[in-house]
Amino acid sequence: MRTSRWAVSKFSPISSTVTSQSVKRTSAITRPRSRKAWRWSLATSSAAFSHWPQRTRRLKRRCASSKARPLESGSNWPYENSVQPGRAATPAASAIAATRTRIGTPPARLSGPSCTEAARPRDVSTVWWGRLERVILPAVDAPPRAPVLLGVDLGGTKLQLALGDAEGRPLRARRRPTEPSGDPAADVARIAEDARALLAEAGVAACDVSAIGVSVPGPFDPDTGMVLRPPNLPGWDAVPLRAWLEDRFGCPVHLENDANAAALAEWRFGAGRGAQHFVYLTMSTGVGGGLVLGGRLYRGVRAGAGELGHVPIEWQGDVCSCGLRGCAEAYLGGASLARRLREVTPPESRVARLAGGREAATAVHLVEAAKQGDPFALAEMARYAHYLARLLSVTVFALAPEVIALGTIPTAAGEALVFEPVRRQLGAHLWPRVASGLRIVPAELGDALASHAALAAAREAFRARDERHAS
Repeated sequence: MRTSRWAVSKFSPISSTVTSQSVKRTSAITRPRSRKAWRWSLATSSAAFSHWPQRTRRLKRRCASSKARPLESGSNWPYENSVQPGRAATPAASAIAATRTRIGTPPARLSGPSCTEAARPRDVSTVWWGRLERVILPAVDAPPRAPVLLGVDLGGTKLQLALGDAEGRPLRARRRPTEPSGDPAADVARIAEDARALLAEAGVAACDVSAIGVSVPGPFDPDTGMVLRPPNLPGWDAVPLRAWLEDRFGCPVHLENDANAAALAEWRFGAGRGAQHFVYLTMSTGVGGGLVLGGRLYRGVRAGAGELGHVPIEWQGDVCSCGLRGCAEAYLGGASLARRLREVTPPESRVARLAGGREAATAVHLVEAAKQGDPFALAEMARYAHYLARLLSVTVFALAPEVIALGTIPTAAGEALVFEPVRRQLGAHLWPRVASGLRIVPAELGDALASHAALAAAREAFRARDERHAS
């Protein structure tokens, strides 16, 4: 037990809990001139007393009219569950003292199912000596509570929510179909309900969430936090998603492009661990990319960097979904590949038999048929590797990364069908000093990518907050 040596005159509240670490000489704190005139009052946060106005007034009256009397064992005044000097503090008192480390610092959120209950400073001791009221607070060296992160992966077909620790490691997750209703406000309200249900399952209060990250398919405005008409979310036109979630949860919210968020996740926990210059490419329905350069996510002007799926690899080539011709996505994306298979797949090929007809053929059937040795499928996969090598040659000369991680279709196809042919072709078209040390590897996170990506976006909320404060 340690006590402070200073007194607060006339019950002047200061914005700090009185501990041996936090009380310093200030204009609000004066040393009493004589023992008889001493009046020691509890100095606590204004936020705590805002919940107890009646007790504050009662404390003033008792201080003014008190007679000499000993501390009553079990007394519940001025706060419930008060303890005698020298007795151990309860976890609530430790949490209170741990949240305030210097004068003027706002209180941190407390863990537990009810932040209001946890915030009451109950466990203090009072000793009465005439007109002296001395409040003894326990010396607490408890570490601060670790942040809790909430991640939301907002896809066109599925919604993934994840709860994670400060490093972005998922602790609990849940998934459901996205099912957009056409009413963005109703959709966001439902997402908030799902998030609160996930928090309740984990025994975490909503006010304990330190930051929220949302992985969105785009387009969106990173400055305003607005989602701008994503193709798979009908009705979402200029939706202030960041503001709506901040209003509901009262913590920083960060929106991140889904490919950027996936790149951060693979860089921290997957194929890019330890690299300072890392490129992530995913080839599912379309082709997306994320860049980590110099150990930081690189977004570029208006968050437009990393759109490697729209690098032209055939000037007068096939029409891309974006409207341009010859984009890499028109040759490497799953939707474009399925469209080509419907047109060129021979009816007798293994691809058509696996799909039940070439009209239903997809990249999944193509990869499976190629692994079974079907000649048509092997030729199509060779074509796929050729165009992928073209895209990566531009990427390597422009960025000189240490690691390039390829996800979805290349990962499913494997080493023999994609990675070995791509490395061989790149070796013939890159300068040796550029290609030296370059690693082209499969993405590693697999089904866990959505949770890791959303939590990676939540970690970016701290960086965005610090940058806003610095500016």
